[in-house]
Amino acid sequence: RGSMGLAHVSCLVRQADMAVKEWEESERGMGIEQWSRCFQCKRRYTGSLQLALGWGCWKTYLSQPEGVPTARGVDLRGHAMNELANGLDNSRNHQEALPVYEALIAMIKRTQPANSLYLLMMQANMADCLHKGGDRCEEAIDLMRSVYAQTQSVHGRKDPNTIRTLYQLAQ
Repeated sequence: RGSMGLAHVSCLVRQADMAVKEWEESERGMGIEQWSRCFQCKRRYTGSLQLALGWGCWKTYLSQPEGVPTARGVDLRGHAMNELANGLDNSRNHQEALPVYEALIAMIKRTQPANSLYLLMMQANMADCLHKGGDRCEEAIDLMRSVYAQTQSVHGRKDPNTIRTLYQLAQ
């Protein structure tokens, strides 16, 4: 609403869905990023707005087939699951985020087994969620070590993904 910085969540959900459709049709606009970033300032959504848009994204793409990419290569259902899990996790609902991450990881293994980077990224997100939950830190460390070893094996020691994973493990 003008310069007040207010918007209806339902309007943001429609705007994000339209951005995805526009990207799919003409490669213009923010596309799938509109679910996690402000159209105006490009900053990431946080807090309750991130969570609300995560639920909106999930509701919008729930009916999409598992692991089937769009013409531009986006797995809408997987993306929606990730947005929801991230929203839950970042709003300190770690116990609610874990089953979403687990389901997403299982779906990736089932439908996109060759997409190792996507799988490793989601496993790293889940390890971070386990760690933030506080009561499963050893499990989080074990999972992150496994992610690091696999990332190093697939991408090499100097790859940015490997370095990022090592940084996450060090935290």
